[in-house]
Amino acid sequence: MKKLITKTTLFLFPIFILLVSFEYLLRSIPNDYSYKKKYLDDNAEKLEVLILGNSHASYGINPDFIHLAAFNNSHGSQTIDYDYQIFQKYFDKLTRLKYIILPIDYFTLFIRLENGWEEYRKKYYNIYYGMCFGSTPDNYLEILNNKFSLNLKRVWMFYIRKKTLRNCNNNGSATFNQEQKKFFLNNGKYRAAIYTSKTKKNLLSSIEILDKFIAKAYSIKTKVILLTMPAEHSYIKYLNSEQLYTTIHLAENFAAKYPNVKYYNLINNTRFVNGDFFDSDHLNEKGAKKLSMKLDSIIKRF
Repeated sequence: MKKLITKTTLFLFPIFILLVSFEYLLRSIPNDYSYKKKYLDDNAEKLEVLILGNSHASYGINPDFIHLAAFNNSHGSQTIDYDYQIFQKYFDKLTRLKYIILPIDYFTLFIRLENGWEEYRKKYYNIYYGMCFGSTPDNYLEILNNKFSLNLKRVWMFYIRKKTLRNCNNNGSATFNQEQKKFFLNNGKYRAAIYTSKTKKNLLSSIEILDKFIAKAYSIKTKVILLTMPAEHSYIKYLNSEQLYTTIHLAENFAAKYPNVKYYNLINNTRFVNGDFFDSDHLNEKGAKKLSMKLDSIIKRF
């Protein structure tokens, strides 16, 4: 029996070393999560404006057009519970923070990353931010989240071709590829469908999270700008009216309740036209500049 255990160990040990090495290689490929986490580690004490939220904010808000020291720490499909965890994680370091910009979009109060179509992103917060969402190994390991062939391609592309997985600027806002710069995609019906919730089960907990979020910001004299992001008509017309009304109504209530909160509903704002979007609910570079300059003027008046 002892001999069998020894042989098994000797057989498995090289495999274990190979897997650990492969996981290390995958984690060492630069990506948006590792970049933004390191940026906050190194610069949180200097920040005056922190931008959180999902891909609407990632593409739609460019800190270059905000006169204060700002950073965009939004991610695709990032939900409000993750926004709050990031704020909590760096709370003690955000000693100069004056403003938080937090999108309250059509889906913000209704969905969770774990229940959405991009649940796989949960692993990034565990691996790169050091958080604890989920209990199964696939929530903490890169090698368990893609086919081996795809992981091998990622390693090849970075270590041989020098291509990273990072798709954000130094200020945290998303970079735009050539298609996003040139084309407007009329995909509103599809986008609205994936953001429409069939249940209100997350609504109460979202309100509680937002309450804690704002109260925590108030304790350090930080102002919160709640923002329903601009969208194109082909998206808006397919939204569930009850879900949209609930979102706007609750955001207005938060602004009325807290002296450090202002809410701006820009979803139907006529200043944003088709040429400001790269698809039905994401701003392009031109639209991001327009929105960011508007936010800067809001900050100056707030």
